[in-house]
Amino acid sequence: MSVRQALVPPHLFGRVLGAIRTLLWGLIPLGALAGGLLAGAFGLRAVFMISGCVMLALMVPLCWVLWRHRELINTLREPGTVDT
Repeated sequence: MSVRQALVPPHLFGRVLGAIRTLLWGLIPLGALAGGLLAGAFGLRAVFMISGCVMLALMVPLCWVLWRHRELINTLREPGTVDT
């Protein structure tokens, strides 16, 4: 969340936060439906294996974004730094 606050301009932060919340809350029922269908078809173990693989796959773009913005993140770690 602090990286998001650092990357998003202050005048757009409310809109970005609203869009992220809408996206996340909209995807929760779809994920539950997909998990239920997978569990019904292949068993509960398959759901955990597939969700684990998806999480590992999502780590690649997350690491890329963090690597790309590493200088900004490092400046935020310095004491007394205030982003305005």
